[in-house]
This record gives sequence, structure tokens and C-alpha cells, in this order.
Amino acid sequence: MLFPKNLRLCLWAAYAITHAASAPAPDTNTSDSCPSALKPSYATPSLAPGYKAQLIFRNLTKPRGLAVDDQGHLLVVQQGVGVSSLTIESTNDCLKVSQNVSVVENAKLTHGITLSGDGKTLYASSAEAAFSWPYDAAKSTADGTGSEVIAITNTSSGDHITRTLLYSSKQENTLIVSRGSESNVDLNAVDLTTGHCQIKSFPVGGSAPASQNFNTTGKLLGWGLRNSVGIAEHPVTGGLYSVDMGMDYLTRDGKDISQNNPAEEMNYHGIVGKANDLDQGLNHGYPYCQTAWDVDAIPNKGDLVVGNQFLVGDVNNTFTANDTMNDAVCARERVAPVLAMPPHQAPLDLKFTADGSEAYISFHGSWDRNGSVGYKVSMVKFADGKPVSPASKSKTAITDIMSNPDVTKCGQIVPYVWNKDCFRPAGLAFDKNGTLYMSSDETGEIWAITKKAEQH
Repeated sequence: MLFPKNLRLCLWAAYAITHAASAPAPDTNTSDSCPSALKPSYATPSLAPGYKAQLIFRNLTKPRGLAVDDQGHLLVVQQGVGVSSLTIESTNDCLKVSQNVSVVENAKLTHGITLSGDGKTLYASSAEAAFSWPYDAAKSTADGTGSEVIAITNTSSGDHITRTLLYSSKQENTLIVSRGSESNVDLNAVDLTTGHCQIKSFPVGGSAPASQNFNTTGKLLGWGLRNSVGIAEHPVTGGLYSVDMGMDYLTRDGKDISQNNPAEEMNYHGIVGKANDLDQGLNHGYPYCQTAWDVDAIPNKGDLVVGNQFLVGDVNNTFTANDTMNDAVCARERVAPVLAMPPHQAPLDLKFTADGSEAYISFHGSWDRNGSVGYKVSMVKFADGKPVSPASKSKTAITDIMSNPDVTKCGQIVPYVWNKDCFRPAGLAFDKNGTLYMSSDETGEIWAITKKAEQH
């Protein structure tokens, strides 16, 4: 989660926390099985049974979005630097980076990265645009300075500067772009013409326009999405999912309910390219409606349950129920998530396994909650192209795979100065062998997460 523009002066201390999801049992398989592996400067991460993790690279600058090319190179967006290519070698299941090559030098790049279906075009994004380059995976080279393919109006420095990119695997020559809010409560999100808080798809390549405007062109896939940084297509059904960050400083009828509300969300946006898909172009609630997590903390909760949307207020109690906006409208005219997730954990990426049976989520971690939460990689089980657990059972739907053993050491030391005693997950990417790579932006690292071979 990126920060509001106005400084909120608050010192962080150590807090006891309650985990809403199942915590992984301690596991030593981060280094013991690979004696030459790099050692983190912080406590060895905890792993769920059946997994191992290796720290394979460090000293990167704010590594964020990840992609794997058809030669197996890991492409990394370094925020404020550009794109690098890491060559990864494996010896006896121990991984190491043998080469680090600069592919794109562009200090404006922030997070988004994806490759075309044939692997010959690289896309990456700044806060203001999505760019493309001809790409040669064998040489790890991108030609030229990049061509603007999508212009994104950015009226201020904004809280959320990521513009997530996904090249559709189901609809040929289609680029999916997610653009978030410019503040905690971005009232421009209610106006479709602003482009705020929306996910859209655009034709690219071939006969597509050389450059398009995010606000005025493209197909609307979803809106009312505060900051859906993680987007992914289900590999079997083609259904598009996103993970969205809920508001901060939430109130309800003048009461602060922000400690454990609202829920983070997993939303569904239909199948890109499918005609007359009724799941596309829907309003997912933000800024007026958010998703319930700690229902008992919500005044006048009525019959709300976990996963329902309800009318909220911000720190100034901006929103007041009336005939046109109230809980009933939130329930009837806004789309609730397919899965609610623990509040303030800041989901930043979403990746499916090749068979679509598992979805992995990087939780970047809280920054303003009274007690740190998140800072982990978790997994959600899928079947038939949708989460196994319904939204009402969200509190038992997530399994933590890799986490910091003492999350009270994570978070800010003072405003805008982050503790380096934790990894902080950002981007995720699978390679063809099923290895899940994870970038930790605050520590400048790349981790590799794998499942252990089953013993027979």
C-alpha cells in the first residue's frame, strides 16, 4: 500500500496481533537444504508444511512487478530504475542468480510488467503511461526507449502510482490495465470519465491504435475498485480476478471501525473477450461501499455478515446514509467480492498455478494499523474456476505459505522509514517448473518458493 500525501505523524511500537488466517508452522527449509544460499539479515521466514524458500538475490532497488520470459529469465521492475533480467541456475534444486542484466533504463517505471503471448513484446508502466518495447528473450534486450501504448492521466502525485499490466492469455492482442485511486477517499471514482479506480482492456499490436487514452478508450471490466494492484486470469476458465485494498480510517455513524474493517477483497470481472458477459463492467463499491470483516465492530450492523458490503464513512465521517446511498443500495447495486480477506494487509499480486487449483497472493503489509499485519505470501484454494470457500466463509479461506515469524517487527519505525527486519512481498511470478518468485521491495530481494517433492 502506498502512502497518503499528507503526513500522519505517528510513531510505531511493537504490538501483539491476532492472525485471521491460518499461520504456517515454523520450518527451517529456507537454507539448510542449500548451504550456499544467501542468508537474510532478518529472522528466517516461517513456511507452511511442504514448502521451502530460498533467498536468491539481493541489493536491488525497490523490486516490484515480476515476469518470466520464454527463456526462463526473471524480469524485475526496479521502481525508479527500470527493468532487469536475472538468469537463474539450478543445481540439485538449489537456485542462484548467475547474471543480472539491465533491459530497460527508465526511472519513471513503478510496478507493472507483462509480456505478449509470443514473448516478443515487453510492456511496463509508469504512473502516467504503459509502454512497449520489442523484446529478445535469448539476449535479454529491449530495443529503443519504449513506445507509449496507453496514456494515463495523472492529475497529482497521488497515493497509488502502480498501473498493473496483464497481457491476456485468452483474448489475442489484448492488454489489461488496472488504475487505482489518487487518495484514500477518491470521490473522482464515482465518475467513469475520470478513469479512476478502474480495470480496462485495450487492443494492442496489429491494427490497434499506436497510443490510446485510458480515460476515453478501452473496454471497462470493473470499477469502484480502490487499488486493485493484483490481477490474473484463471488458466483454465479464463476468468479475470483482482485483489483490492480497502480504505483506511474507516468510520460508521461517527465511530472509528478502522482497526479490523474493511476487508481486503478478491473480485471477479468475467472473461476478457467474451460477448455480453454480465460479470464485466460492474461497480464494486468504492468509495461509498466497503466490505465487512469484523461485523461486531460495525454500529447498526443489521443483518450484515462477513463479505457483505455496507455504507461507510472516512476519518471525517463524509458519507451519511440517505435515500440514494445506504446499506440496501450497497447490497443491491454494488458487487460484493467473491472472497473477503483480512483488513489492511495490502494485497499486491495474484498468481495462479498452472492447473488453476491454487491462487497465491502477496500481502505487502499494513502501514497505519494499530499492530502490524500481513507481510506474507498466502494461498487460496480454487475449484471449477472459483474460490472453494464462499465469501461468508472467508475467515478460513486463506492459508499462509511464507511469513515473518514476528510481524510486530514489521512496519514503520517512524513515518516513511521502514523496518528492515522483515521481508515485504510485492510481485509474484511462476516459472514453467512451478517455482514461485517473490520480490521484497523494502529489502531489495528476490525469494524463490517451491513445494517439496512428495515422499513415497
